[in-house]
Amino acid sequence: MIGPSVWRRLTGASLVTSIGSVAAMAAVLLTVRDDLSWALTGLAVALATDRADGWVARRWHQESAIGAQLDSLNDALAFGVLPGVIAFRLSHDMAVVGVSAIWYALMAMWRLADFNERGLEWREGQAYFRGMPTTDVAAWFLVLATAFQVLTDRVSGPGLAGFLLVGGWAMTSSFFYPKNGWGTRMLLGLVPLAVIALWMH
Repeated sequence: MIGPSVWRRLTGASLVTSIGSVAAMAAVLLTVRDDLSWALTGLAVALATDRADGWVARRWHQESAIGAQLDSLNDALAFGVLPGVIAFRLSHDMAVVGVSAIWYALMAMWRLADFNERGLEWREGQAYFRGMPTTDVAAWFLVLATAFQVLTDRVSGPGLAGFLLVGGWAMTSSFFYPKNGWGTRMLLGLVPLAVIALWMH
């Protein structure tokens, strides 16, 4: 028996996720055109929709298997591939940054696959990730890349490579990272400030 078409299985939450995917893909194309302020803004939009789609799914009881798959695929694009692409262009195509970007994207995919299998871990009533989630690492990339551009008008190629290497390690490490902990809450304020600073610069 043929099941319903993919269009009939999509929900409002899945459409919010898809907006993030569109923003991420547009940001990749904008990076190729050297429109880096717009590319970083696209990353910020993807981060915002990643927060919003979960809220929409819970608020209107739209949790679904296809939504979970879309969310993971979106994370791989927006928070695994896009930061490395932007970093590579910011460094004016430095080879070491390109290699680090490939490492970063691969570690993000490994981290997402591991999370899809194991999910959250609970300790004393608190939910934890194993390793740092891709969203938070990508958010720190946006904040730090913007800060360097605004404060110094330049971004260090070796610094970008170092961030991507450490970020890849952080995503695949085994330390416990609290869900919605202080680090995530701080980023909720820093990301909008970074975008405002980027466009005021």
